[in-house]
Amino acid sequence: MVNGAATGVANGVANGAASGVANGVANGVASGKFAVVRAAITIRWPPIRTGFIAGHGCMAVHPAWLGVNHMDAAEVDILMRHPVRRHRQTVQDYHRLGAAGVLGKDDRVELLDGLLVDLSPISPRHAYVIDLLAKLLVPAVGDRGRVRVQNPVVLDNGSEPQADIVVTRPSPSGYRNAHPRPEDVLLLIEDADSSFEFDSGAKLEVYARAGIREFWIVDLTANRVLVHRAPTGGLYASTHPVGMTGTLQAEALPDVTIPAATILA
Repeated sequence: MVNGAATGVANGVANGAASGVANGVANGVASGKFAVVRAAITIRWPPIRTGFIAGHGCMAVHPAWLGVNHMDAAEVDILMRHPVRRHRQTVQDYHRLGAAGVLGKDDRVELLDGLLVDLSPISPRHAYVIDLLAKLLVPAVGDRGRVRVQNPVVLDNGSEPQADIVVTRPSPSGYRNAHPRPEDVLLLIEDADSSFEFDSGAKLEVYARAGIREFWIVDLTANRVLVHRAPTGGLYASTHPVGMTGTLQAEALPDVTIPAATILA
C-alpha cells in the first residue's frame, strides 16, 4: 500500500480529524491506494441484530462483521478489544466519494449510520419478487404516489440506504433534485433472503429511528411478510406476520392490497 493513503486514514481515525481521512481519500483515489480507505470504513455482513446502531462515539463490532481483505486480522482484533472512535461518513461525504471516483458504479454499497455497508448479491428469486411488487404497486398507487425501485432514501445526515421498493408521496419535481426523506415515504419494502438478519436487525432499527411509518420485510426464507408499523424510539410498536393465505394492505393507501401468495408462491 502507498504510505500516503494509509497514514492519512490512520491519522484521521486516531485523531478524530476529518482532515486526515479526507487526505487519505484524496491520496488514495489512484489504483492501489483505495483499498486502505475501503478497509477502514467498510463493514461487511453477516449482519447484526439490534444493538449495532450506536451513538456517534465508540462502538463494539464483532471481528467477523469487518471486511478483512485488506487489513491484517491482528489489527482487526485490536480494534475489537479496545473502544475507538470511528470516523463516520455523512451523506455529503458519501456523495463526494462517488464524485471523486473512489466509489464506482460497480461498488454495491449503501451508507448506514455513517458506515459503508456492502449490499448482498441479488438472487433470481429476490429480483423476481421486486419486479412483481413494482408491477403490482404502480397501477394500484396511480397518481397518489411514486413507486421507486432500489433507489436511495435519505434518512438522516448519516444514512442513505437503497431500499428495494419505496412508495413515496407525489413530488412536483419527481424527486429530480433530491432523494425522498422519511416524511415523504408512505411504504418501504425490503425483499430478504440471505439479507434477512440485516434487514430485520440493523435496517429495521434505522428505519424505525428515522420514522418510516410502514416497513415490510418480504421474508423469502420463511415465505411470509413481516409488517412493521408505528415507529417509536428506534423500534416498531406494531409487528405482525402475513402468511401465504393473508392479504397485504398499505396503511397510508388502504385500498392498495396484495394477496401474499402472489409474491410468496
